[in-house]
Amino acid sequence: VDRARLAELVCQLVLGRNEVRLEMGTPEGLRTLWLARGALVAAESSTPGESLIERARKDGLIDSRQEAELRMLRPATPREALDVLRTRGYLRQAESAPLVQRYVEQVALDALSEAGVGYRLSEEAFGPEVLSVEHPRAVLPVLAEALRRALPPDALLEALGGGEAIPVS
Repeated sequence: VDRARLAELVCQLVLGRNEVRLEMGTPEGLRTLWLARGALVAAESSTPGESLIERARKDGLIDSRQEAELRMLRPATPREALDVLRTRGYLRQAESAPLVQRYVEQVALDALSEAGVGYRLSEEAFGPEVLSVEHPRAVLPVLAEALRRALPPDALLEALGGGEAIPVS
């Protein structure tokens, strides 16, 4: 589906307060989001550049030397990577939950801003190997941000009715 159709699908799932697993595939990889009652509760990605370790590096929690030491963990699940980061002392307990939150939200933003994806829905819940967030975020603001990032400003303005548009309630 294209970006517009994906946005409609996600809106329907959120408004229906469904508990679903939404898998979105691109040629680069697979991203999976778990939604519960309109909130984003977990996510995973097999897309290059979207590992938990790379998120920790971008956030400044580990340095390039530590990231290089952890290269062998690239195929590991985010849960395994988090355990290694904690075990090696690279990550304090207090840093874990915010890192997971940012990781899950970034995977969702990247997934929802794709120009086109193949998707599959299921009612499969996430297991203990999947990182879930402590404070689920509403999906519609994440979707709005993803669309804002993905669309050029001119296209957004046109979709909103142009520069002379007046909001009506």
